[in-house]
Amino acid sequence: MVNKISLSPAYLPSFRADGENIKQENTEAAQSMQNMPYSDQFNKMVEEQQKAVKNEESRRKKSMITNYLITGAFLIMTGLTIAQYITSKGGSSKPIFRKYGNEIPDWKDDCVNSKVKQAIEEKLNLKSKSKEVREHIGIKDKATFFVFFGAPGTGKTLSGKIVAKALDAKCAERQFADYSSIMVGETAVNITKDYKNLKKLCDKNPNQEFVYIVNECDALFNNVERLGVNNEHLGQNRTAQINGLDLVKDCPNLTIIFTTNVNPHSAKLDPALLSRMKVVEIGRPNQQEQLACIKYILKQYPIAKDLLKNESKLNQIAEILYNQKGTQRDTTEVIESALKKFGASVNDTSAQISDKEILDEINSKEIWAASIGKDDPKFVDFNNNSANFWEKLLEYLKNILDGKGSNQ
Repeated sequence: MVNKISLSPAYLPSFRADGENIKQENTEAAQSMQNMPYSDQFNKMVEEQQKAVKNEESRRKKSMITNYLITGAFLIMTGLTIAQYITSKGGSSKPIFRKYGNEIPDWKDDCVNSKVKQAIEEKLNLKSKSKEVREHIGIKDKATFFVFFGAPGTGKTLSGKIVAKALDAKCAERQFADYSSIMVGETAVNITKDYKNLKKLCDKNPNQEFVYIVNECDALFNNVERLGVNNEHLGQNRTAQINGLDLVKDCPNLTIIFTTNVNPHSAKLDPALLSRMKVVEIGRPNQQEQLACIKYILKQYPIAKDLLKNESKLNQIAEILYNQKGTQRDTTEVIESALKKFGASVNDTSAQISDKEILDEINSKEIWAASIGKDDPKFVDFNNNSANFWEKLLEYLKNILDGKGSNQ
């Protein structure tokens, strides 16, 4: 609706005066044109037309430039949005396969977890059988699936690499972030795409063994019974995992090793996925494995040549690390940190590290990879069974009421 402007009578004389002035100016301009010669009038009209054409051309150019700028800005924003989408979604990068050598232990080394050794030995024994023998004993050539679980730093991923080295396999490592996407449903698509590519790779190279390590599998093994109505995409991820494993299950040259820090059964990961694989706990190394791990690391450094000859000192270090509940990662970190600190003070090739530098490093370490675990007195495990749960819960609450629960 257009608002009407009401004018006070007091303003009317001034508006009449302005109108008379404009009328007079137009009349004077018309009279001046009439007083001009005809040729001058024509030239004046041509000049005015040319001026109008130039103004119109200038306006069109400005309008065209503006449209180009708007279109260019739109295209740039569209390109940036597409690039952000491509880079933000998981599964876009292809896994890099490689073989491992002396940088990791051999599977028969004393520092390797005994359960991992057993799994490797079983795999190698079956692999060594002839086709006729395998058929005779009813063994079908299929892919092998594992779940390695244990506290942080116990060497789950390293154990997967040891398996790859034992099988002379090409190994690739994946994380949950490689699949994850901000787009709903895209994670499941990336999982499916990964399995399809893995299937093609194994079929194309039947004489080459492949080991695929997938870390953080608890983020992928979603139990369908525990998913809410708002978590449909998690159910899609779980379905993509099941379909993917079914797709590659007939690849005899493939071993997939999933790793997680949680107990798959206590955490109630999806039973349909767990039923397709062998679950192996990778616990903290015992004292003998700690000793073997220390020796393996020190063998790589000439500066530790003398310490390697002192078995009693090495046993002492291994015992302390075991009592500290040290993991494989803790042992590696402590030894290598002590070597670096000592190496910074060395000025000649005759210097040799002693047990003192390693013990000092152990004493200065504040955070241990598996500082809280099942055997920690302050850890309450509510996952054994329902009866133990209530007993431990009541005991836990009673200690708090008695003033004893501050450190529980």
